[in-house]
Amino acid sequence: MTIRPAAAPVPALKYEFLPEYRDQISENAVVHYHRAGLLAGKRLQFGPDDPPAKWLETPAKDLPKQEVRLFIDREKNVFRELELAARCDHCDWQLRERIRTDSLGFLLPDIQQLREFALLLRLRASLEIADGRFADAVHTLRVGFAMAKHANQSPSLIAALVGIAIANQMADQVEALLQASGAPNLYWALTDLHRPFIDLRMPAQSERMIVSSLVSPLLEGGSDARTTPLSIQQIQERLEHFMGTPPYQRTEFRLFLIAVTAKAYPEAKRFLLSQGLSAETVEAMPHIQVVFLFSLAEYDRLLDEMMKWQGLPYWQARPGLEKSMDAVREDKIKAGDLERIPLAAYLLPAMQRVFLASSQLDRKLAALRCIEAIRLYAAGHDGKLPAALNEITEVPLPIDPVTGKDFEYKMADGKAVLSAPPPPGEPSRPGDSSKQRPGNYLKYELTLAK
Repeated sequence: MTIRPAAAPVPALKYEFLPEYRDQISENAVVHYHRAGLLAGKRLQFGPDDPPAKWLETPAKDLPKQEVRLFIDREKNVFRELELAARCDHCDWQLRERIRTDSLGFLLPDIQQLREFALLLRLRASLEIADGRFADAVHTLRVGFAMAKHANQSPSLIAALVGIAIANQMADQVEALLQASGAPNLYWALTDLHRPFIDLRMPAQSERMIVSSLVSPLLEGGSDARTTPLSIQQIQERLEHFMGTPPYQRTEFRLFLIAVTAKAYPEAKRFLLSQGLSAETVEAMPHIQVVFLFSLAEYDRLLDEMMKWQGLPYWQARPGLEKSMDAVREDKIKAGDLERIPLAAYLLPAMQRVFLASSQLDRKLAALRCIEAIRLYAAGHDGKLPAALNEITEVPLPIDPVTGKDFEYKMADGKAVLSAPPPPGEPSRPGDSSKQRPGNYLKYELTLAK
């Protein structure tokens, strides 16, 4: 990256990446996202060989600006709805009750469409950077960051991943912006962003709701699946619905359930008795129900072992998450040995990946803060790079959210190298931008423009 000295703006929050309270409106952002989707239709579903996709991979200075401007202007009504959505003070996707009833069967088309809007915002920001309209570019990125937060207000880990992906795309454009000649210093704008940027508490808790939907229809019918004997058919149908088993595989799935029941029943029965259920109640239940309830309890236990770490920084939570994953892998082995219905093995591995993805986003934002602190230092020291990060005293420097340590920094051949290593014990893994998959380390080579 080639950077230039830049002092802090006056006032300090002249540029912001999230709307201020005074600019918000008391509306539901979902309404505006829905309108934007209706206005856009299928125009934003372009393939990798279409011009807009190629423009997204083109540096701002090399954009065919007239063509991009025509494309952007055509979508002005879509942008208007996205800007109104960004100003809304809440975003209620109204999915909680759907999760209670449909479990994994519900779809998220509205959430997924936000990815298309993010590409559109990226392209507009790139054009604004190319034009030198930096305040406009910050405004566009503000809409994108707000949209990422709105995705995070949908109760699912999938939606959290969508929010992470959108925020990463906006952060990539921040990288491009701070390299432009004359770009303002965005240290305080980045510092003003929430940390962690994506809140995983509600999405993680929604996973328990998804599994609870296995028994909720039975409860609504007046039966308590945890204490009342049910028919074998009721249990089979709920599991088939939950697992999304197609009709042509139902016979095979039911044979699997018979095999699991035969092997897992003794341990499952001992567990239910240890939880205070009477021997008469347990004996009255079909064997498959006993195994089903045992598997549900194991899922709840393993989910709690993961969820208890989500409130801690990743560098503190990682050892506990790794231990939790070991328990999930053990549960998967038991499921393969027909000792469990594989509820935990089927769902829980995704949670650790979301925790890591969220922390990698926070790492990128923190690294950009460091770069802006370096630009700020250079502005006050005759355009020179600091020899070490501890020479920067003008503003506080963030730690690496993944490792809990300072970012690594050194001078080499006239360049400053800012880096963050993989988590302890992991080999370096580069990112794959085509799949929006970040690597597990960062490295920026910074050169001051002549």
